[in-house]
Amino acid sequence: MILAFPPELLADDSTYRALADLPGDGRTTDQRPDAAMRRRDAAVEGFGHWRSHVESAGPSALDPLYRRAVELLGDRPADWLDLLAGDPATDLERSRAQVEELWSPNRGRAAERLADSAIRSRSLLPATRNMGCCGTLGTVIH
Repeated sequence: MILAFPPELLADDSTYRALADLPGDGRTTDQRPDAAMRRRDAAVEGFGHWRSHVESAGPSALDPLYRRAVELLGDRPADWLDLLAGDPATDLERSRAQVEELWSPNRGRAAERLADSAIRSRSLLPATRNMGCCGTLGTVIH
């Protein structure tokens, strides 16, 4: 993911990474939020910048942002296929099976799957949360 900072903060990799990547002592709500707040503020400022450009010049005003985002990714996408093959693919197949069961004449299996869900027995708001781009991140546990 690349954050839509203002152009001057996207200009070179080190400036972007210094703001976008949270330091080790600022990644959870138990730690210092300063870096996450700076990142958030820069993203809000960038959103305003890019939005005003789109309003005046149309969607093509985002082309420089898109080109720069691809450059800033570097080799990070190399790990994405493995990531997608894990939990998201499993969750997608689980959801697909659930929809098929809900659509079938015998919906008993769908009810069993719902009853087995761990979501009902675990908090989705743990005391310590990871810092995200627009707040904190929680984990949904199946």
